[in-house]
Amino acid sequence: MRKHFKQVAAALAVVLLFLLAGFSAAAQEIPKADNSIHDRMYFLAQKSDKILLPAEVSAHVRLLNTGQPNSAKRISAQTAALKVLYNKNLSKDDILFFGNQLLKIQSSTYTPLHVDIKKLLTNL
Repeated sequence: MRKHFKQVAAALAVVLLFLLAGFSAAAQEIPKADNSIHDRMYFLAQKSDKILLPAEVSAHVRLLNTGQPNSAKRISAQTAALKVLYNKNLSKDDILFFGNQLLKIQSSTYTPLHVDIKKLLTNL
């Protein structure tokens, strides 16, 4: 009986090792995500951190978020995005890229800005 138990345990160990090798090989075949869009947007946001928005733009952002849940967080995110679009030191291509990426985002944070973003991109 004890010999049979050892044989079953050894067989299970071999099966387990085989499965682990298969999972390991499959995990290595998964393509890595391309972070180039995220990286570029992050870089542009970092370059625009010190930009001051016009007073009327800041007031408009605050007005959009009046009575909204998490308004401070939304205002911060929207302001950071708009700073990139108002950064005169960036190329037109960079601003268009950033604005078009924002237009693709369907979230309660950025959707209220879509009309304003379209106007800004049209007037570049």
